[in-house]
Amino acid sequence: MRRRRKRRRRRKRKGKRRRRKRKEKKVPQ
Repeated sequence: MRRRRKRRRRRKRKGKRRRRKRKEKKVPQ
């Protein structure tokens, strides 16, 4: 029986970019 090797691929992230949360303006109705 042949043994199969599991290869795990990891994703590299280049330059993590931070996203700024936008404050929602309260709209009076």
